[in-house]
Amino acid sequence: MLRAGSRIIEFMSHVFPLALLLALANVLLDPNLHWGVYRVSTQALDPLDFGSLSLTFGLLSLASIKVHKKYSTLLTLYKLTGFCAGLYLSIASGSRTGWLALPVVALLWIYFEQTKLRVFTKFTFFLGLICLVLSTYFFSATVHQRTVAAANEVINYHWDTPNDETSVGARISFARMAIFLFEKKPLSGWGDGGFETVINDPALNFSATTTKQLALNAGFHNDITANMVRSGIWGLIATLALFLVPAIFFMRNMLSCHKNQSNVAFLAMTFLICQFTSSLSMEIFNLRYSASFYGLMIAAFSGQILFYKIHNVADEGAPK
Repeated sequence: MLRAGSRIIEFMSHVFPLALLLALANVLLDPNLHWGVYRVSTQALDPLDFGSLSLTFGLLSLASIKVHKKYSTLLTLYKLTGFCAGLYLSIASGSRTGWLALPVVALLWIYFEQTKLRVFTKFTFFLGLICLVLSTYFFSATVHQRTVAAANEVINYHWDTPNDETSVGARISFARMAIFLFEKKPLSGWGDGGFETVINDPALNFSATTTKQLALNAGFHNDITANMVRSGIWGLIATLALFLVPAIFFMRNMLSCHKNQSNVAFLAMTFLICQFTSSLSMEIFNLRYSASFYGLMIAAFSGQILFYKIHNVADEGAPK
């Protein structure tokens, strides 16, 4: 990545909206309705991955406007179109995976721009964000239905008696099961599926039989809990480090006095936030393509920042 030159991220930023527009065309022309008529995807991905990647690319399209040295109305419109396409595809997938990233990235942007924005501008931005959230909730049947369903599943979850298998309820049970299993073997972990002998322990009676089997056969739908069950404390530390180490590096560079470094770091943090929020409801590191994608993007962002540092590239793109 260090040898790729100083414009690798700028080049990649043109691909984010293009990928979303191609995915949108694919979904409109030939929707994959295997997961139900209200949950669109493509043939290669399930709705969880599709929704997560769509929102990630959408937010990257929006945030990447800052990395260009020259602005134009056409370029900005292209990036905004990509963001809208990503938001639409995420909602159309019916997947709530990664939705939390949207307000978190918005708050990060406010923090990132706090020295440049006036109070009125910040207030206007927050008002616009609230309007966006409320409009999607009230005018999108999918967002309304999925949000209400999630709230009801949390409210109706039983902490001491068996629960029916629901999307959110199962994830709460997954987390509780993972803590129980981690306490049993905090150092060695259980390996892949090694906890079958204790899956029917009375302490796990809060989980439905189907939920237990899903955890055994398909995992815990959370990178942190899945790896701490598999590898104990070492899996927990390793998974947290995969997010925290890059986050510390990118946050430090967001505070750089060099605009090119801080802009790329902001884009990198946008990606990292999307991936972290997605990892709370799906296992991105246990899928080869998503783990490879994560590693490639972290390497690209880090390489771009290090290129600016090592070659002492000025904000206008020419070495000092």
